[in-house]
Amino acid sequence: MVDGAKLFGIRVSLAEDGTYRAFGQNTERGRTCAFSHEIVAQIAEATLSELHLTGHRTNDRTRS
Repeated sequence: MVDGAKLFGIRVSLAEDGTYRAFGQNTERGRTCAFSHEIVAQIAEATLSELHLTGHRTNDRTRS
């Protein structure tokens, strides 16, 4: 990660191919940010680690 950078409102999702995607919020002008595959992997790892440590469950929309 980049020291000193803070991102809010990032949505992390698991793609069908098993890789993660990370999306920033959109505005009326379109995307607010984009990430390289390496940064997405770091964002996903940090997010999943924090969810595990805090006991939060993931928002799994694939479950019935």
